[in-house]
Amino acid sequence: MNRDHLQTTCYALFASACVLTAALVVTASQKNVLPTANAEMVVNAGALQFLTAVTEQDTVESLFVLDSASGKLLIYKLDQGKKRIELVGLEDLKKRFGIAVGAGNADPAAPAGAGARAAR
Repeated sequence: MNRDHLQTTCYALFASACVLTAALVVTASQKNVLPTANAEMVVNAGALQFLTAVTEQDTVESLFVLDSASGKLLIYKLDQGKKRIELVGLEDLKKRFGIAVGAGNADPAAPAGAGARAAR
């Protein structure tokens, strides 16, 4: 009789584990686990690309300017109180990613600086 009670308890625990696993899968599939970044507007103008996005926990509108000719990324923040835009960040992407200056449209699979060597 004791063995039957133990077996019933095991089945009940297994059933509970299955129900909790199913609830976890359903909940995880409905929500994003990682935060997402959504561009509000993207504009391309020659070598410049402009992207707006809400940053700082959905409170600040920011403008990202990518200059693909120079490899610079500029980040501006809209200060609504002062009615102006402030430069809050400047990143040299060529230095950050180890791309040789003057590499042009080199093969992305080639090692850094391969485009500059090929042009000589």
